[in-house]
Amino acid sequence: MTFDKFLHKLWYLHFSKSHNAANTTDPNCDNLWKPRHITDMLYSSYSKYYALSEHLAVNEATVPFKEMITFLECTPSTNTDE
Repeated sequence: MTFDKFLHKLWYLHFSKSHNAANTTDPNCDNLWKPRHITDMLYSSYSKYYALSEHLAVNEATVPFKEMITFLECTPSTNTDE
């Protein structure tokens, strides 16, 4: 799909009506008010079938990222300080 076709489809993608718009002058305004009901529905559906554990690993093959990482990686199994 070309980028122009993607933008054309994105232009017609609507999650909610504009008359339900949040008050943008409010400092506690929800900036994601348009897709909020979709994300809430997905979250409740996913939580029925998949429970996140405390030990979840995501590596660079899962999420491509080409920027500099500012934090250090801690790998206890390869500790060489001994």
